[in-house]
Amino acid sequence: MGGYGFICDVVRPTECVGNSDFDQKHIISGNLLYDLPFGRGQAYGAAMPMWANQIVGGWSISALPAWHSGIAYSSATSAFVAGYANNAPAILVGNKSDVTPHAHKTADGTVSVFADPTKAANSFIGPVGFKIGGRNDLRGPNYVNFDLGVGKDFPIYGDNLKLKFRADAFNAFNHASFDNPSSNDITSGNFGAITDTVSNARVLQLALRVEF
Repeated sequence: MGGYGFICDVVRPTECVGNSDFDQKHIISGNLLYDLPFGRGQAYGAAMPMWANQIVGGWSISALPAWHSGIAYSSATSAFVAGYANNAPAILVGNKSDVTPHAHKTADGTVSVFADPTKAANSFIGPVGFKIGGRNDLRGPNYVNFDLGVGKDFPIYGDNLKLKFRADAFNAFNHASFDNPSSNDITSGNFGAITDTVSNARVLQLALRVEF
């Protein structure tokens, strides 16, 4: 649909009532930090010599997990029922399960948001008379990401001067999270095709910092 922000039909203003363009039903995220219990003064190796503590002690691990459900989007047709500002959304007449997001690579090498793109397209019909489908009644793929990190403090002089080492992996598992379909027109022949991602490839970062 084009013409975001327009009223689809001024005579029937509730015709295009639906989810907002940025609607997400579920967002789950976390922030984890754990100091490993090894080294001097810890549960394991409390009396180890200083040289061993410099290697084993003071390590911590961290994680930033995130999972989001897909963002809402509309189907589309080549019809302009209420005006030329918006392509009319298609009417869902099939099973809702046929259009449930299931991003995967198809036999021809493309990525589709639907388990069966043909069945998904056949689950819709074009506008009938002045009746059109629901706005933003479809959902894009889920988003999954894990950022992981490991760090260690190296005491240099007392408690006031130390060297801090960190290694971070952003999108540590190199998991691809896909954007909404680039084609939402049921008449296009590639309904549900995805051509872009919303996640970057894995990035590794090393850092040394002196704290005093």
